[in-house]
Amino acid sequence: MAGEHAPTGWYIPDEVGRLAGVSARDIGQWARRGYIQAVQSYAHSRTYTYGDVAEAMIDHWLIRDGVPRAEILRTGSRCRR
Repeated sequence: MAGEHAPTGWYIPDEVGRLAGVSARDIGQWARRGYIQAVQSYAHSRTYTYGDVAEAMIDHWLIRDGVPRAEILRTGSRCRR
């Protein structure tokens, strides 16, 4: 729509976890397992975008509902294209 801006921002794991309903530790594990991808990674801190937060929320629902890991990875890969 005219005049609307796409949501933007940078989020640290703690913020992503709070928004997705999981812990920052879960976010770190999901990033290492390939469920979500950090945009930038510094020494011990990863940075995520608004889209990564949305993906983490979806992953949380899929994991909670027992969707197999391989299917979650395929879905995330398709969404990032």
